[in-house]
Amino acid sequence: LSAEPANLKMDGHAVRLLDRFLSVLQGAERRLLPRRKQRALEQMEVVVGRYADEATKRKELKLAARWNAVLDACRTGNKAERPDLDAVAEQWLTLVRPVWFAKLKERRKRRRPLLLKDIQRDLLKAPLHIEQVEAAFNDVPITPPLDERIAACIIGMPADRSSS
Repeated sequence: LSAEPANLKMDGHAVRLLDRFLSVLQGAERRLLPRRKQRALEQMEVVVGRYADEATKRKELKLAARWNAVLDACRTGNKAERPDLDAVAEQWLTLVRPVWFAKLKERRKRRRPLLLKDIQRDLLKAPLHIEQVEAAFNDVPITPPLDERIAACIIGMPADRSSS
């Protein structure tokens, strides 16, 4: 950038660039979380998805629908009402904390830190209770879409406005 960049009008080209940047940002929203919370969300999707699949195999369709509703409610997509991903991850970590601590007690002489993936098998063997999970996610705050949360933005326009 130069010392005194020129201010340009918000024209169609600037709007298209802003829309493209917002789209990229929305796709990266999950990757902006701390790595541990990203992994918590990944684990939640796998584990809760497996709970739903197992309930379907046992012909417990109402239970499967409840598990799928938990998954759907915790996904952002392009919905107008979106869960706060940070809060979803935090709730999942709170739900699995007892399993985490039990695993820590089980192996007092671990040579490496306990990871979320180390408790996944335990979560699949002894499923969480649907009522407990639903209650935990009922308190997750809803946030507006990312483009509505941005208060200000600086767009660097290419020198040659015909590019991009």
